[in-house]
Amino acid sequence: MTLVSVVVPVYNVEKYIEKAIKSICKQDYENIEIILVDDESKDQSVIKAKDVLIGSNRSFQIIHQKNKGLSGARNTGRQNAHGEYITFIDSDDIIEINHISSLVKICEENKLDVAYANFEYTKEENREGQKTKKGTYEIFTNLEQMERYMNRQPPVHCCSILFRKSFLEKNRYFFNEKLRYGEDLEFMWRVFPNCNRIGCTNQKTYKYLLRNNSIMTTVSEERGRIFIEEFHSCIICNLCIKYPQYENLFRMAYVRNLVGFLKIYARGKNFKEFKIMYDYVKKYNDLKGVDNFTNIKIRIVGNILRLFPRLFWMITRGKLKG
Repeated sequence: MTLVSVVVPVYNVEKYIEKAIKSICKQDYENIEIILVDDESKDQSVIKAKDVLIGSNRSFQIIHQKNKGLSGARNTGRQNAHGEYITFIDSDDIIEINHISSLVKICEENKLDVAYANFEYTKEENREGQKTKKGTYEIFTNLEQMERYMNRQPPVHCCSILFRKSFLEKNRYFFNEKLRYGEDLEFMWRVFPNCNRIGCTNQKTYKYLLRNNSIMTTVSEERGRIFIEEFHSCIICNLCIKYPQYENLFRMAYVRNLVGFLKIYARGKNFKEFKIMYDYVKKYNDLKGVDNFTNIKIRIVGNILRLFPRLFWMITRGKLKG
């Protein structure tokens, strides 16, 4: 069997990590190595994970480093991986028993560098989610995949993806360590244009835990500003020039993701704080690009944001009453 490296960044997740590591150890794919990257965790996360690993028959290594954030931990794991394939699993998520084997099969049978599984959002009271039924898979061109990714049909997360390691190395793909929010989004937009074909299984074998205190729900102003700057650099200053044949798609994706970011940001901020970030976004883009979307919902939401930011904030926060 081809070796698969499973990189698990670890930072203060002692409440969740045992189930995550157990789900990796229980994979029906035999030849895996598990790489824990301790990102200067302050709790018992690493100890709990190590206890599970020692009790398994899995090969593993634990790397300790000064805190670099999620991107830095993933990059460290990637640099220390020995497998032909590599996947990144977050330390509070769970994967079903056939998650890795199904993705390896797709890549091997079709000679692909990238394949991903559908995923299911779960809550703390039911982290295992629903049992996935046996499913099928499809192969997409890079253009098809980018269009699907922009429209979130289905949604993709970097942790539900299996990569051929040589593909990442050849193209020097690393996660952007400046980002403490949106690093997966920026990373995937850099990767997808360079894939000739991408495999996707419709099985929801990755269980993505939504936590109340997750990065997604606690975006600071500093992290938000850095995301806006780096995402602009990635899409407008890099991809639009490198792949001019996809420029229109990139520009639509750029606007779509700015609207999505502001929606997330509005949920945890008062209007004054939200308006500061909204004005910062407008320094880079006036959001008129929402008029190019055929999806009516996106056009309506985007134009409410562009023309009536307070109304957008109120709708997002649920402050409008019928």
